[in-house]
Amino acid sequence: MKAYIIGGDKELLNFLPEVEITDNIKEAKLVVFGNGPIVSPSLYKEKKIPDVELKCDINRDRADKAIYTKLRPDQVALGIGRGACFLAVMNGAKLVQYCRRRSIDSSSSYQVELKSGGKKYVFSAISDWTQSINLKELAEAESKDFKVLALSKDSIDYITDTDTKRFMKYNGDPEVVKFSKQKSPISICVQFHPEWMPKSYLSRFVKEVVYGCANS
Repeated sequence: MKAYIIGGDKELLNFLPEVEITDNIKEAKLVVFGNGPIVSPSLYKEKKIPDVELKCDINRDRADKAIYTKLRPDQVALGIGRGACFLAVMNGAKLVQYCRRRSIDSSSSYQVELKSGGKKYVFSAISDWTQSINLKELAEAESKDFKVLALSKDSIDYITDTDTKRFMKYNGDPEVVKFSKQKSPISICVQFHPEWMPKSYLSRFVKEVVYGCANS
């Protein structure tokens, strides 16, 4: 399988060593959206929270959007870290603009719950994200074109407009979400960093998801 990486950060695919990286996006089966500045709220038609300083790059957002909108339905989009939030927005989701963590920092591992075959398994992951996919709004919209594959179980505060008004997480925080919009490429949104833990069970699970979507 050939992959095209937005920005060329080859380390993003440390957990997919068999994949061949190409400079030709048209021949790529997998198109990877990676790290970068926080996704601008204007991309999902919201205003910036007044009390939170967001370091966004609207030019990066527009450039990534231009690439995404030209992808074919037979290609697979993979978003890691910032890329996960971007792809979620491209599939109709909104974001929690800023996430404040109570118990962990960016260098710590944390617990993720993986659901498979009606059973639950818990594994460790590492992440440094400060945004999150807003699953609550997606669920309330009763969208049927997404599936949550893994949730983190740590306690996290979501700031919505001020330091005193909080948004409670919806059944955990999304770590792996798959979008399957009609006439669009399948989008796999991975908020943790599988390239930092390439041999972990959770990273191998994401690898299986990627290959399964690419071969479907």
